[in-house]
Amino acid sequence: MRIDNSIYGFEECNICFLGIPRIKSFTPNPLAKNGPDLLRFAINNKDDYDLSDNKCCFDELKICDLGNVKNLKKLMPKMDQQKLFIFGGEHSITKECFFELKSKIKALAIVVFDAHLDVRLEGEENARFLKKIIDKFGGKNVYLSGQRVYSKEEIEYIKAAGIRIGNLSGLKNKKIYVSFDIDAIDDIFVPTCSTPEPFGESLKYYNNLLCKIIKENDLVAIDFVEFSGKTFDITYSNIASVIMNLLKELKRKIR
Repeated sequence: MRIDNSIYGFEECNICFLGIPRIKSFTPNPLAKNGPDLLRFAINNKDDYDLSDNKCCFDELKICDLGNVKNLKKLMPKMDQQKLFIFGGEHSITKECFFELKSKIKALAIVVFDAHLDVRLEGEENARFLKKIIDKFGGKNVYLSGQRVYSKEEIEYIKAAGIRIGNLSGLKNKKIYVSFDIDAIDDIFVPTCSTPEPFGESLKYYNNLLCKIIKENDLVAIDFVEFSGKTFDITYSNIASVIMNLLKELKRKIR
């Protein structure tokens, strides 16, 4: 299975891979730009056979790869049922992607996996992207998981917005945008992320949780952000394995 063997274009696909290797922070992680291509390399080296139904993902799903793009604006008029897998890049890309999709899908909820809250009042773009989303759309359809490092001000802001960390109750039968900062996972599984944090849950935990969320909801898009590797390593391999399992879950839903 290889991404670049796909024969489908955007308008006919049901799964679309695209990279947004943008860096906007004042003190940037220059290696974040390598994330999309290294993740593609990892996915291309994973088997796509699903023992549960004896079928291969790339045979059953119509998958295309748009390569690395600047933004989603040009795709919006053509978007119908495609589910987007977005590879970053810094977490700052999530604000733009969510804004664009929210303009098309008003009921879109966002689920953010991250070791940090990213609702700082000022500072780096990737440390305050979620505040900009909540300031614009409110906290009603915001779900958080994995957060364990934050400031007093951030906690006060989140409480005022009516959001509880780790509360995924009510997350069912919704149209969702999932944003996955890989530092949500314990750093032993993702050594080359931009801001690794200990004491997180395991790779298996998040793999199972993501599969459950996708099974119970209508995925519109999911991003994977904050890689920090110059060359291929286990970080990319681990996240690629999660992506393959998500594709298998989607294959069972898309008939």
